[in-house]
Amino acid sequence: MKNLSGILFRILFVSVFLLNCFGLNAEAYESVIIKYPEQTWVSIYYQKERDETIAQFIPPYDYRNNWSQSLVFHSYKWAKGQSCNSFLNNLLSNISMQNDKMRVQPVKDNPNDAIVMWCAPKNKYMAEQCEILRVTRGHEGLISMHYINK
Repeated sequence: MKNLSGILFRILFVSVFLLNCFGLNAEAYESVIIKYPEQTWVSIYYQKERDETIAQFIPPYDYRNNWSQSLVFHSYKWAKGQSCNSFLNNLLSNISMQNDKMRVQPVKDNPNDAIVMWCAPKNKYMAEQCEILRVTRGHEGLISMHYINK
């Protein structure tokens, strides 16, 4: 019986070792789990085109065309090798073209994860809003996450 448990232990050890070796090459499916703000979010938009995917969520009390809070996730497979902070700066420059009075406060700035908070007053192109914007490196490319409050 002692010999049987030793054999079983070796089989288990080799199995775990082989799973770890070959499991590292498997493609991972990226997901996001959000706990803030703590409420149920409703999906109002999802689109996937070639190397980009975008999904938008709002609280259940808001309306699809007139929301006050929104979560947006945008993945860019084509941007896999780019720096997160330079990609975030490109996103901000696109917004500043719509509203040159926006104020930006950097929170984190590095090539693998960049976060800013920005606010802009209402103008003829956009409503008054604030946003927490994060660009981070994912398994398949870069991901931008936006918490928008109007």
